[in-house]
Amino acid sequence: MKPIKLVAVVLTALLLAGCPSMTSMLWADNQPAVHYVDKKVGEDRIQAFGVVREANSQLTPNSIVMMGNRYWFVLEPKYTERLSRVLNAKLDRPFEIIRTTASGERVAPVKVSLLGEGQSEFSSDICLRYVTAQAVDKEILTQAGFENTAYTQQGAVYKFCQEVSGKIYTAPPSVQQDYRFEQSFPVEVWTSEAKTSSRVPAIAGRVLLTPFALAVDAITAVVRIPMNASFNRNTGNF
Repeated sequence: MKPIKLVAVVLTALLLAGCPSMTSMLWADNQPAVHYVDKKVGEDRIQAFGVVREANSQLTPNSIVMMGNRYWFVLEPKYTERLSRVLNAKLDRPFEIIRTTASGERVAPVKVSLLGEGQSEFSSDICLRYVTAQAVDKEILTQAGFENTAYTQQGAVYKFCQEVSGKIYTAPPSVQQDYRFEQSFPVEVWTSEAKTSSRVPAIAGRVLLTPFALAVDAITAVVRIPMNASFNRNTGNF
């Protein structure tokens, strides 16, 4: 038998026999490449902070809650002690919310990234900046957990960054007005959307933001935190 015919016969036999390795290689070659693209799926403004004071059916006690018009972002309790010092810092001016990008730092809304198959969980990197030349401010910032990272003509630059994670819920409309502050700060909600190199849409990657609702006992377990930190509604600064 000629060599070319022999190769053809062997390949045919392997495919008919259901050879896993050969079949997977041929299938993989025909699969479109999948890549993930960040997509903004929601926006909100945080009107107040609360803390879960009582045991309930959904929320862990001692969790801090960022209470927005549309969503409630419930942080894991391990962040409560450190974040509480920031929320209670008595300063004359608002903090700047900053985000680090490829082009450097810039003032921007807090970015919340949805996680998990059901996208009910999230992570975020909250970074705040404050510039001051006042000795009393420096002491307050240091006690709140800020670090002096640079000096400018306006004064010393202090930064506070904290990676957080938690769960997102639909804001209860019946209590929004009760918890509203005069000023607020912006939040953007992002997710990863799957894209393919072909016209066939990828199966993975949900872009609909449909958080779970909170039970009545969970809503009543949240108590607003009296805050000293100020907000700037016009500029979007914290």
